[in-house]
Amino acid sequence: MRFGIGEYNKIMKIPNSVRVDIDWWVQKIFQSYESLDKQDFSLTIFSDASLTGWGIVCGEDKVSGLWSEQQEKLMHINILKLKEAFFWLKCFANDRRNCSILLRIDNTTAISYINKMGGVRYHMLNNLAREIWQWCELRNINILASYIKSCDNTEADAQSRKLLPDTEWELNEYPSKKSRRGLVRPS
Repeated sequence: MRFGIGEYNKIMKIPNSVRVDIDWWVQKIFQSYESLDKQDFSLTIFSDASLTGWGIVCGEDKVSGLWSEQQEKLMHINILKLKEAFFWLKCFANDRRNCSILLRIDNTTAISYINKMGGVRYHMLNNLAREIWQWCELRNINILASYIKSCDNTEADAQSRKLLPDTEWELNEYPSKKSRRGLVRPS
């Protein structure tokens, strides 16, 4: 149904997928007590995701990992950036409560979906953003995603592209002279 200019008295059917969000806002709007533009962050987390893996830097702590071959390496980079954002929170803020956290990201789509608590264009990104915010809501954590240029995000970028050779070894059933003490890289 199309609405013309000034036609505000028409009845519009709201899909159930949107109704869930509207109900949440109606329930939570009067419970809000913290300014959305508060700049007093208890934690700042820098991250980067590549098609190979992900890297996170929080103060002196650095964490990295590889995406799984079967699923994650085939996903779009925007999805990987949001998945990574959730990793950071679980890694560095799992025991935090009642605070604000700044997420430094080099992907504007991920920033938009985080800061707007979802979006309507991409269903999978919306679901990930919703999951992130529900996790934060349980802990009373306010998050703000902020842009950082890739060239300024060198530590997290290095972590995301880091190959972990020491963790990618397996026992060889038939050791040969070429293998190192019976260890070989998986094929």
